[in-house]
Amino acid sequence: MADPWCHLLLPTFLDKLQPHPRHLHSWRCRRSIFQDAAGLVQDAAVGLSAATGLLSESHQLLAWSFHSTDPSRSETKMWVIFLSLAAILLTGLVAALLYITVMHRRRRCLDGKVLQVARKFSYSELVAATENFSVDRKVGNGCFGNVYRGQLPDLGEVAVKKMRQPMSKRNRKKYVQEIERNRKNYVHEIQTICQLRHKNLLRLIGWCDDGGMLLLVYELELNGSVSDHLHGRRTPLMWPERYNVLLGIASAIEYLHTGAYDSSKWYVLHRDIKPSNVMLGEGFQAKLDDFGLVRQVTRHGCGTPQTTVIGSMDYMDPKYIETGMLNSASDVYSFGVLLLEVATAMKPSVPRGALPGCGH
Repeated sequence: MADPWCHLLLPTFLDKLQPHPRHLHSWRCRRSIFQDAAGLVQDAAVGLSAATGLLSESHQLLAWSFHSTDPSRSETKMWVIFLSLAAILLTGLVAALLYITVMHRRRRCLDGKVLQVARKFSYSELVAATENFSVDRKVGNGCFGNVYRGQLPDLGEVAVKKMRQPMSKRNRKKYVQEIERNRKNYVHEIQTICQLRHKNLLRLIGWCDDGGMLLLVYELELNGSVSDHLHGRRTPLMWPERYNVLLGIASAIEYLHTGAYDSSKWYVLHRDIKPSNVMLGEGFQAKLDDFGLVRQVTRHGCGTPQTTVIGSMDYMDPKYIETGMLNSASDVYSFGVLLLEVATAMKPSVPRGALPGCGH
């Protein structure tokens, strides 16, 4: 019985093997390739095996073929993969740190400007106050979100405005841009309202931006909006009440255009004056609401630069619709439409389909 394994040192094995004369040239070529191209070290071992049971046989080696892999190359590939993954993770970590730093700076800037005049609420406080934003507590909606009636232990009833979040994440770039735009409008609305003081403007109580959720807390006017009394189930307004409502809104607009901020340099445009944005407080005192579209305009110019037409089309200045440019006359036109609606209890109507609008 032949020995199943025979281990020989490679140089010795190659030197002692005698190929058949007919395969001499082939053997020399294969031996050269085996030693040089394979790049094996000189003390590599080769094993041969044979099994014939109880019989014996003699064999002659006529050809030789050998394949090997270089372990050093595998190690190199592993290092390349490892370093690539490490670079990707490091890049992601740096990007995340930059994003957190920027958002922290923005929040710190907002805190510094707003905390003096408005309260910072936690998201859990507002969830509890609105019973997790229950549909039963929804009292209105606007261009940028829904409004809920809330109950806070130390403040009583308040109005909680929850900003609408982007709907789809399929287009990552567009989704991020929309989030940034929403936050910019949110910060702008807070900073604007905090600088306004007038009895016919709805008062901001506080704000919340925990976990990317954007909320505003206003005083709640229990008599609802003017629209509720003109077209809803609430009691119709008497003529003295309608007169006082119009007088109050006119006073608020005059303040925005002439008395807000530094009146010698700037004035404020509301851009969305309509009955549903006029709340009625105690004694049916009118208070202008919803500053999501508000703009500060330099007094020494001709108005705002051309901008995207947005708002409630039924109350829009036709010149603004045509040119995309705003000035104080735009708010005055909207007030004129509101005045006619309060006097007649009839909604304005403009043909649809030409230009976008936020709501009606």
